[in-house]
Amino acid sequence: MHFYTKLLKFVVLIFYAVFALSGCKALKPPGNETLSVQKTIPRIDKVVLKIHEGSASPKTVKRGKQTTIYAEYTLVLPASYNNQAEVVYQWKLKKGGKLITQSDPVEKYKTARTHKITQPIRIPSGARRGKYTVEMILSCENDKDSTDVEFMVK
Repeated sequence: MHFYTKLLKFVVLIFYAVFALSGCKALKPPGNETLSVQKTIPRIDKVVLKIHEGSASPKTVKRGKQTTIYAEYTLVLPASYNNQAEVVYQWKLKKGGKLITQSDPVEKYKTARTHKITQPIRIPSGARRGKYTVEMILSCENDKDSTDVEFMVK
């Protein structure tokens, strides 16, 4: 018998001995039975899309140069989607709430997990100095999430 297998059996026996001595009747050594642990996974019946964070680098950029927007989001899907769905991504550059420019929507099939977005954005050479906002918009089926990322143009 392998050393680690023996060690594991020893630890399990100690575990059961401690609970038996403490009067716990819920845990009994299984005899010749095999221990099994069942985990209940909640049933997901709709698409869930959530942006966790967004940031810009550099935070200050000159006109005509670019900044890069970074974001992280999680996609959770029902089993009927076979772990894949179409996510639509778009960004909008704004100053003082007014739209300066925007991307065309980009559609990509994504799996159910956490994803990262890296989006370079060129600042127009005629842009005014000040604070700008990039609104990042994600949608999948009937769920939609957005976040605003701010940076300065000097």
